Amino acid sequence: MSSKRNMMICPRCWNKNRPCDKCEDTGYVPNVQLSDNFTLWELVRSNEAMTRGIPNDPIVRELDRLREMCQRLVQKVRNAKGLLTVTSGFRSLALNRAVKGSPTSAHPAARAMDVVPKNCSLTDLMHWFADTDIGFDQAILEPGWVHIGYKHPTSGQQRRQLLQKYGPGDYRVWRP
Repeated sequence: MSSKRNMMICPRCWNKNRPCDKCEDTGYVPNVQLSDNFTLWELVRSNEAMTRGIPNDPIVRELDRLREMCQRLVQKVRNAKGLLTVTSGFRSLALNRAVKGSPTSAHPAARAMDVVPKNCSLTDLMHWFADTDIGFDQAILEPGWVHIGYKHPTSGQQRRQLLQKYGPGDYRVWRP
């Protein structure tokens, strides 16, 4: 993260000293506040993208979706359950392929993020999703994090699915 106030490393060129029209070759762009406690940087930063030089900059529609997800769901989760570390947010299609993400993942559609709660367990977070009346598409208990899907990536539905991942492609209904 830049030491410049309200700026972030450019997610198109990753400040690699190469021509970039997004940051005008400065290496930095504004860090957009998406909700009270979430910024764009948290949702686009990726060690894999930085290392490989894979652009991970959302277009306007995707930025709007990230803002909506943060304001209507993830900020409410944080308010209820405390600090959340975002381990994976938006992924460009190229980044999703590089990390071997599912081709149907909601991450490239700017409709999902993976989080680790700091003040409760992963299971406690899943219980919150089971009990809330706030709309969401999926909460998936995975080894080490919870995948939060706000809306289905293509239909925009909020199916309120509670799942647990047991292995590659093995998702089962999570029951409290």
